[in-house]
Amino acid sequence: MMIHIKPKAVFIILAVFLAALATISFFPIQQSNPAKTALATFEEQPAKDKLLVYIFLDAIQGQSDQFYAPYYTISPTNAYYSTTVKEVQEDGVTVDITFSTLPYIGPHDTIGEDEITFHVTHSGEITPMSFKHLKSYPLPDNLRSIEKGALPPSEEK
Repeated sequence: MMIHIKPKAVFIILAVFLAALATISFFPIQQSNPAKTALATFEEQPAKDKLLVYIFLDAIQGQSDQFYAPYYTISPTNAYYSTTVKEVQEDGVTVDITFSTLPYIGPHDTIGEDEITFHVTHSGEITPMSFKHLKSYPLPDNLRSIEKGALPPSEEK
């Protein structure tokens, strides 16, 4: 048995395929993933900044838990790879360290962008100074059941 395809049909199928391929190549799909951006930023930080993130990660998680408790039934995760040192200021005796973080819930569904500042004294005492919720991201539909209420308005950067 032999299948016979007309040359005109082959040409039309080939033309449609090439047009679709050209359209896909010309208009790339752009998706924003804050977590991937944060990972790249974390990997680019100097070792001393990475060390600060490692040391302060429990305190960062504690501040995040406290902020998000009224809004979600579970606490979002703050991972080292989605946390970066934004600024370190010192006055000779004390140091203020500001971290940027992207907390997530579930399988890395980023819920926002936050800045958390800690004050460190010469004796090593750490005091949380500020928590700024800069941006919110919506949860996917399958995680909406863990929302208690809407997040407060985001602060401008």
